[in-house]
This record gives sequence, structure tokens and C-alpha cells, in this order.
Amino acid sequence: MYYNALMEEFFHSLGIPLVGFADLSHINEDARRGFRYGISIALPHYKDTIKKILEGSSLEAFNAVNARNKEIKEIAAKGEEFIVAKGFRAFSQAYIKRDEKYETPLPHKTVATAAGMGFIGKSSALITKKYGPAVRLSSILTDMPFETAQPIIKSHCGNCRRCVDACPAGALLDHNWSIASARTDIIDIGSCNGEISRRGKVYNTTGGAICGVCIAACRYSQNYLTEIR
Repeated sequence: MYYNALMEEFFHSLGIPLVGFADLSHINEDARRGFRYGISIALPHYKDTIKKILEGSSLEAFNAVNARNKEIKEIAAKGEEFIVAKGFRAFSQAYIKRDEKYETPLPHKTVATAAGMGFIGKSSALITKKYGPAVRLSSILTDMPFETAQPIIKSHCGNCRRCVDACPAGALLDHNWSIASARTDIIDIGSCNGEISRRGKVYNTTGGAICGVCIAACRYSQNYLTEIR
């Protein structure tokens, strides 16, 4: 028995529009904590947040992104509880901290590409078809069985350079991702985080900051902004 419909209904009821299911058996067992399956969830940013990011350093955008981060973390934790209540094991990755290299053992976006949710763009962010990179991600590892998606293993950016040209730190390396790519092929993470820190000082935050210019500049995000509902 597969539980895709059950979990899709659960997450949709909590306002999550994008849910994907991945077979993680090809990934290092320690990184996936011994679990075979992964659930990827994505929560889009509000359109006004993307517009604010395009306007420049903004405390309002910072607060909106943080609120979305908090929301999806809480939803992922509820997903873990729901699965456990059904008699399966589960582990929400929502609260895992990045190390000194700004990495985690199993990134949310790795689970997302394995779940067919999108590809990694030249911004090093996950690009979804509907919202572009204008989403917050989380993931859950579990032994609850699912029908899993065909993994996405290469970029669809092509010759597009919108995020590369827009990056205020010059941190993006104009690399078309594939499953064999390293993060260092795509982004100079030191330059990226330096710009994030600089922006944080502009609006005097002490708990981090955001840039997000590459996310807002992406053609997929722009399509989301102009979408007529």
C-alpha cells in the first residue's frame, strides 16, 4: 500500500501546494538516516515579498521570508508527527543546522530533485515549474512507502543568465547544474553570504539576513508574479 494521497491531502490541508515523494535509496545511508523515502514540501513566497526584494534591502521582506521559514518548519514537524501516529517512523529535517560550510548532510533541495519537484538553477536554488525558486523548502525522511517520482537530474536554465547578471555579489558562476555538479561549480558561497551579511547591516538585523535577488530575477519567478489567478 502506498500513502501518497494521504500525505498530499494532509499537506494541502495545511496550505502546502507542492508535495513530492522520493526514493532515496541511492543516497548515502547515513545522510538519509537509514530511511528509504523522502517527502519534499514547498511553500511559495507571497508575490509582494518578491517585489520587495527587487526594490532593494528591505526589513519587510526579511520579516516575510522569516515568517515563511517558520511556517514551513512547523508544518514539516506536524508531518513527522502525523506519520508517526500512523505507525511509521519519520524524521523532519526542518530544524537541522548548517555546518561551517553552510551545508547539511542531506539538503532539502536534494530531496526535492529526487522527488521530481524541480531542478537546481544557476542560482543554486531549486527551480519549480509553477513558482520558480520563490519557495521555501523542507523535507521529511520516513519508512512510510510511496510511489516515487522520476528524479530530475539536469538543469533547464540553458543560456539564461538573469540570476547571474542580477547577483549583486557576482557569486553565480553561470553553470548549468547536473546531478554530478558540486555546489562549488555553481556558486561562490562566501561571496553570497558576504552580501547577505552586508544587507543585514543595512536594516540592522541581528539574526541573519536575506538577499534573494537571484530568486526574484528568475524568469520562472517573474512568470509567477505575472500569473493571473
